[in-house]
Amino acid sequence: MSAKDTHGFLMTMAAKGKVSESSYMAKDELAFRVAAVRNKLLAIWVAERVGKDSAHIPDYINEVIASDLEEPGDEDVIRKLTADFKSHGIEITRKEIETELNRCEEEACSLLF
Repeated sequence: MSAKDTHGFLMTMAAKGKVSESSYMAKDELAFRVAAVRNKLLAIWVAERVGKDSAHIPDYINEVIASDLEEPGDEDVIRKLTADFKSHGIEITRKEIETELNRCEEEACSLLF
């Protein structure tokens, strides 16, 4: 391969890397937006079930969204919601929370796309 061909090949690979990187970043941003909307919907669901005053729901939404930033995955959100139900004397299974989490994620996708 000549120097010119090598340079062209490297430039092509670099360009593909940029496309892949920007594509990855776009997917990551979309996933973040879906999770934020999902968590908002989850927070509203919990707030209604535990009887939160409507004036406190916006702050609670922010708490749930922030809890999702503690660690990768959904475990941090599930842990928070479980504790919140428990603190209000409401028994709920992990399966119930996961089912609602999945429903809210589907709804978030339909709202965003």
